[in-house]
Amino acid sequence: AISHLPQIISIADRNILVFKEVDNDVTITKSRLLLDNDLYNEIARLSGSKEIKELDLNYAKELKKNFDKYKLEIKTS
Repeated sequence: AISHLPQIISIADRNILVFKEVDNDVTITKSRLLLDNDLYNEIARLSGSKEIKELDLNYAKELKKNFDKYKLEIKTS
């Protein structure tokens, strides 16, 4: 699924960032897997943080941790 919601990104097992780069008037679409700090930065950015601070990253980490715990509870129940 494609999402701009931090909650959806936090519950996903894998996240891929899709972005565009322009070089000599040629637009290229690229993608990369988001892991660890890149993932937390993206969750913070999508939560509305223009300048990401420690508080924003802590929120992103907590959100991801809570959804990981929730997914584990669902699998074991």
